[in-house]
Amino acid sequence: MGLTEYEIRWNRNRDNHFIYCTKPGIELRILDTTLQITSSEAPLSSFKNLVPITGINLNNIPMDVIYAYLDDKKTLYGVFKNASEFALYHDLNPWQAYRYINKERAISIEIEVDTLFIYLCCNPMYLKKIFDIQSKKNWPVVSIDTA
Repeated sequence: MGLTEYEIRWNRNRDNHFIYCTKPGIELRILDTTLQITSSEAPLSSFKNLVPITGINLNNIPMDVIYAYLDDKKTLYGVFKNASEFALYHDLNPWQAYRYINKERAISIEIEVDTLFIYLCCNPMYLKKIFDIQSKKNWPVVSIDTA
């Protein structure tokens, strides 16, 4: 179809959203019935519009840790003290990690010749604690050019 796996994941189940496929030369709407949800468009600048994660019981995750699950949402990739530790380990901006905690949006990580899609999850009470005590003044500024 001429689409990357990332493009397919990002554009699936979005209301009234079509993506141009270069090989057949047509626009398609991508539906993934395994998710059983349809999200509205979620621009990168508004992570609050992202759909909450499904398929993982967040209340079973211990406090004060973040679990990183692979794309199947069953295989545990790693346990981290916080999203900043995950970001540092994968050479990401910490905000890139924090904004997708408990969201139905995987972070793509390049590892050698493979790309992994990681879901960051934590106990909802811990997430509230993180955002209550986090001083956003010290976070680096993220600028995204959408042009």
